[in-house]
Amino acid sequence: MRLVWGKILSLIRKLVHWIRRNFLFRFELSRVARQPSLLYDKKTLSRLVYYWDNPWSAREEYLSGIIDFLSNFSCPVLECGSGLTTLIVGELLKDKKVSLISLEHDEQWVIEMRRWLKRYNLGHVQIQHVSLKKYMDFDWYDVEERIVDFPSFGCVICDGPPGSTRGGRYGVLPVMKGKLNNQGVVFLDDAARPGEKQVLKKWSNEFRIEDIHFYGSSKPYACFKFKRA
Repeated sequence: MRLVWGKILSLIRKLVHWIRRNFLFRFELSRVARQPSLLYDKKTLSRLVYYWDNPWSAREEYLSGIIDFLSNFSCPVLECGSGLTTLIVGELLKDKKVSLISLEHDEQWVIEMRRWLKRYNLGHVQIQHVSLKKYMDFDWYDVEERIVDFPSFGCVICDGPPGSTRGGRYGVLPVMKGKLNNQGVVFLDDAARPGEKQVLKKWSNEFRIEDIHFYGSSKPYACFKFKRA
């Protein structure tokens, strides 16, 4: 009986923890929606990351770097994977009339994220459900039938597909290179992981990329410019 009650209490604590964090996240994001300048406040970003409570989520340093870059940006943005970054960039671009297209392979997560977008009136953000497809020596989002309808992107936020995917995040350049602006900027999260290091090395060997910089201490990310051949 004591063991059963222990499990029940543990479940109750987890539920209370989730309810509290969910409430506080919505509170913070609502503040940002009313006052977008809060996106430039690192304490606000840190709270959003903490309350989002996802171990795979972007960190404050990465979000801050993207926000600083996009603050005077006017071209469509492509995001690989969706989550906290989607909501924050969506809020940043809301008044700029700049579109954000996010590719996501997890159907249930797409449904959840679309609820968030609807709740905060982020109609300029599109989350497209696309399965992962086998290409030559890598797997990536199956966008071949819809790529013709995509705009030209000036920025790529690369947080997906998952690192366990064959080829990791490599596919964004070979598949999307025709839709990336010359001198377009790519942000790559988790740049210190072995898989991402290998992807960066392969991109450097196969594509014209320049001005590669690494930022962040807790979870480093890379930023570089893509040049069309």
